[in-house]
Amino acid sequence: MKNLITITLILFINQILMSQVVINELDCDNPGIDDKEFIELLSENPNTPLDDYVVVFFNGSASGADSSYFTLDLDGYTTDENGLLLIGSDTQ
Repeated sequence: MKNLITITLILFINQILMSQVVINELDCDNPGIDDKEFIELLSENPNTPLDDYVVVFFNGSASGADSSYFTLDLDGYTTDENGLLLIGSDTQ
């Protein structure tokens, strides 16, 4: 049975900004090589600092033996003028 990829975004509320960041769009677990996966994060305000946010990727399984395979700390990143941040592979 094919593994399901579950993406969990751990959000810590930034007390200064009180801004919410949500997963706006994602593309995961395509047939073949998974080299075109991406996550789009959306903030309520443009140029929102993403310090204290962490994206954690999980490989889910029917047996419940879920495991994290990649973690990305977003300290130092900000959303753009539209409130978006795109995270993905650089392969084409």
